[in-house]
Amino acid sequence: MTYKIEDRRLHSKGYVEVKVKGQWVKEHRYVVEKFIGRPLNEFEVVHHLDSNRQNNDINNLMIFPNQKAHSSFHIQFNKFGFNQLIKRTIAFRWSNYINSEIFDYEKHTGFSKPNWGIA
Repeated sequence: MTYKIEDRRLHSKGYVEVKVKGQWVKEHRYVVEKFIGRPLNEFEVVHHLDSNRQNNDINNLMIFPNQKAHSSFHIQFNKFGFNQLIKRTIAFRWSNYINSEIFDYEKHTGFSKPNWGIA
């Protein structure tokens, strides 16, 4: 079931929040939930690949099963680097999946499929 976003605001920590069914939720979590077709559990963490908390494009978001896995990701990439090639590879893989015949974007998200223009 798809719900209409009633309002938007900027959280004090820089996250965008949206009002859905009278409740304020973080937009990045809402976007991922619509994309995967299920609610996130309380332990799952959504990471912004470009570190921009306001960029909630699905190509910019990754899900981790818990904070430990998310922290481990940061440790590894602080150690070895998270360059533009890696970011583009992840975005390209997401884009291929989203644009594949297997994934019905509108059915899963309730939104029209955007043109992300990833090269």
